Amino acid sequence: MMRLDSATQTVIGVGGKEHDLNLWSLETQQVLFKAKNVTHDKLDMRVPVWIKDLRFLSVPGNSNGHRVVVGTGHRHVRIYDSSTKRRPVQELDNFGENPIQSLCVSPDETRVYIGDTAGNLDILDLRTLKHMGRCTGPVGSIRDLACHPTLPYIAAVGLDRMVHVFDVNTRKYRHTIYAKQRLNSVLFCSDGLKDIPVADDEPARKKHKAGDEELEFVDDDEEEEEVYEGLEISEEEEDDDDGDDDGDDDGDDDDDDDDNDDIDNDEEDPEDDSD
Repeated sequence: MMRLDSATQTVIGVGGKEHDLNLWSLETQQVLFKAKNVTHDKLDMRVPVWIKDLRFLSVPGNSNGHRVVVGTGHRHVRIYDSSTKRRPVQELDNFGENPIQSLCVSPDETRVYIGDTAGNLDILDLRTLKHMGRCTGPVGSIRDLACHPTLPYIAAVGLDRMVHVFDVNTRKYRHTIYAKQRLNSVLFCSDGLKDIPVADDEPARKKHKAGDEELEFVDDDEEEEEVYEGLEISEEEEDDDDGDDDGDDDGDDDDDDDDNDDIDNDEEDPEDDSD
């Protein structure tokens, strides 16, 4: 892990697995600070080192030192001050339940936002390292966080392929954008946060402009609905039609019986004449 000090632009901080925090000068290419591991734990065992992310903090006064906040894969949050001592000046052990993956500091340096491998985005008070809340939403590991320099927004990206933008005051979603691929880094542009256009919910008609003429296309489904609109028959009308059909059938049967009687009478007349 490597970060540049945005204030001086001449110092970088590096760290990693079993590689504690080191500060290097880009001008002299010399090591400015080497962190020292914390003392052994209660069982007199060495505490492992695994720096996952780090951020530079502003230095009060005219001090020539550097302040850095660090998150580790063993759930430690530490703050170093190179002008005082090599060990952390503040430390929070066993934070959360999952390894810390990324962190970000608010522009006013009152809060630090921490993302872990389970998608949890927690908020800590940078002065006391007390837990202040959590932003829920990301599913996969949070690989990077970014705070907006002027607006109260924070962006989180990771393995769920989504860009999550939260309002830090309400801890609620501002935007969610699907990026189609796993993301490892995020930054805010200088234009600020723009409103994302919302898709038109009216599927009625689409207009296509060809030269100076506008051609209007009607949806096929709407055309079919208009054609069959006048062909709908209620259940009562269907029952009436069935009744009429039955009556017509009875009438036809009566006519057939009358015709048969006439034929029989015609056949009997010749016999009477012969007599």
